Amino acid sequence: MVYKNSYFRKELRQAYTEYSISINRLFTYGVFLGLLSFSVHFLLQTVYESVLTERIPEIMLPSYFSVASAYNIISYIFFLIYFLYFYDYLTFSEIQDNSWYLLIKMKFSPVKMIFAKLSVRMISIALTYSVGFLTAMLLTTFLKYPFIPAYFLPLFLSGIFDIMIIALITMALSLYFRVFENARIVILCSALVIYLLKIATGYYAVVSNRSLMRNAGNLFDVHRSVYQVIFGLFCVVCLLVCYFRARNAARYYSVDHENMEEIAFQDYRTHKILIPKQRRDTKLFRIFNVLVNGVIMLVIVGFILINAAILIVSAFSPEKEADFMGYMPYVFQSSTLEPDIQKNDLILIKKIDAQTPVHVQDIVISKVNGSVYIEKIVSVNDGVYTQDITNYPPTSEKDILKMNVQREDIYGIYAARYRWLGALVLFANTIFGRLIFLIIPAILLFFYKPIVNFFVRTTKTVKKKK
Repeated sequence: MVYKNSYFRKELRQAYTEYSISINRLFTYGVFLGLLSFSVHFLLQTVYESVLTERIPEIMLPSYFSVASAYNIISYIFFLIYFLYFYDYLTFSEIQDNSWYLLIKMKFSPVKMIFAKLSVRMISIALTYSVGFLTAMLLTTFLKYPFIPAYFLPLFLSGIFDIMIIALITMALSLYFRVFENARIVILCSALVIYLLKIATGYYAVVSNRSLMRNAGNLFDVHRSVYQVIFGLFCVVCLLVCYFRARNAARYYSVDHENMEEIAFQDYRTHKILIPKQRRDTKLFRIFNVLVNGVIMLVIVGFILINAAILIVSAFSPEKEADFMGYMPYVFQSSTLEPDIQKNDLILIKKIDAQTPVHVQDIVISKVNGSVYIEKIVSVNDGVYTQDITNYPPTSEKDILKMNVQREDIYGIYAARYRWLGALVLFANTIFGRLIFLIIPAILLFFYKPIVNFFVRTTKTVKKKK
């Protein structure tokens, strides 16, 4: 009697009603998440000197903190995918399929079964998350970052809390939605709302702050953020819903009228045998499919535009004096003009002729004795233009790079900068970047229809994998 004597053990070993999976796979999934997080951090270090470090330092800095933060984001996304794909086996949807009905009629305790299901789900999540977290931290030791153990507990708790609330919401919603497509969309929206709630309540500002995350108590400080109060209420509500709804629903036999086969009939006018129409997709499902198609098309267009931008930057460089529609794009790989231009910013230099006026404080490009210089005009005397950099290194002599140029030596003037495009171009010029920006769009272009069909087929047949 599996449900009476060993339901907890069965759930822990098998996890699902009719889909066998072992604890070994949970370990493997955790190791995979740890390896993926470490790899993502390693890739992000190739664009360390870019706008990304300024905007999202919590995952860009070379530290254990950044690796753990990246792991929390990646594990949140992949656990969400995991819950959605194995929705039938990880949730109480088996009650909707009457898997508990006969057992309840045979006097098995629904409370024990509910407790076992919830407990095993939380244990398996904690086990998998912990394995991945430890894997990521162990791999980080090879990078020789300063070891600060105070980060580990707060980051571990913040990450596992997010995954557990998604798991509880998924299990609670499974008791109300019979149609998997609708449940999946609602769960995705819930995950997005939770993330936005973290930002709105200031909780994300806490977990992304390296100083605050040295103390786990800051996670529960309501003066900094009320998110944990909301989190606690969500957990209580989900647990109560799971307890009362699952206990009551398991006592009744549930009939799915939408899946009942209809009998074909004959039209008395034409004498034709009419085959009943297949169940139509839900409105939410149709909207979701439109969104999937739209996202894939946007990704394809985005990659094409990025590749086009990379080609333009490579072909129309200031050194070649070649312009694209009057502008010369250039990734500025120096900090000599900060704060006007940051290192690795993509800048546009407008090509000018000899009659275009040039003023003091203009950043210009000039060529002297075959060498190209991008500097700021600091003075003009008798037709002689003096240019210099604005940010000298601490150990260098001031004004050592100041030089005089003639007007005919100047052939371009700084027009604009695009920091995010600079980071993209910088990453695209790495080996991994070239593979990603060339292979992914090629796959999407040539296998667009099979990818869309896969999502549709997965959605429609996931309930048949029992």
